Amino acid sequence: GWAEERSEAGYDVELSKLRWQTESALVESSKPEGWGVGKQTEEQWQPEADLLVEYDLVKSTPSIADSQENSYLDAIYDGDQLIWPAP
Repeated sequence: GWAEERSEAGYDVELSKLRWQTESALVESSKPEGWGVGKQTEEQWQPEADLLVEYDLVKSTPSIADSQENSYLDAIYDGDQLIWPAP
């Protein structure tokens, strides 16, 4: 119908595919080995925290451990395998 004929109007399918391939590869390459998407480590964030101090954006290094939360990911992943449906 009318909506179906217009569903891709203004939408660049090829560019969107390229964007997905590029961004999903970046996500996959940056996650800690054996962990699912979104999991964070203090080691990943330490350089950011150090830069905040170096450029005088904060007076002392923020507590990375207090600033991140992985428990919700622990509940839906078994290592790097998504548990679906989630418990």
